[in-house]
Parts: sequence; structure tokens; C-alpha cells
Amino acid sequence: MQFLALANVFPVVQTEHQQNYVFLSGLYPSFTRFFYFYLYVVLLVNVSVSYGYFVSAAAPNTTVSLLLGPALAMPLLIVGGFFIKPE
Repeated sequence: MQFLALANVFPVVQTEHQQNYVFLSGLYPSFTRFFYFYLYVVLLVNVSVSYGYFVSAAAPNTTVSLLLGPALAMPLLIVGGFFIKPE
């Protein structure tokens, strides 16, 4: 329920930061590209927050959650291709 309560806060904060990133970094100035970038970041932030909620719900205390978080993230990084060298 907390995710649903904060779901409208995250896109507002993201919009403020993304406008600076897109236009000051010299990316292609187009509304459609900004919209795709915005959509990507909104999905990324929602998944990250949900992952944090999952780890905190699965762990009985803070110490276990600090040990469990990286252990659960490592298979996602390996399968996602983060550690694969491009050829």
C-alpha cells in the first residue's frame, strides 16, 4: 500500500531531474525522445523501489536485509549481462 501512496510522488521528482539531464547533456531535443526517456526512468525507479520493498519484507531485521539485498541482486546482474565482456 505504501507503493501506491507514493506512486504519484516519484514521477514528479523524476521530471525535475530528467529535464536537466536531457537538455543539459546535449541529447537529441525531441518531445518523443524525452517521453521515451521519461518512461524508461519511471519504470526503472518503480522496479528499484519495489525491489527494496521486497527485500525489506523478506528480511526479519536490518542486518539480514543488508546481507540479503546484494545476494539477491547478483543473479540479476549476471543474467542481465552486466558482467559479460562485449566482443
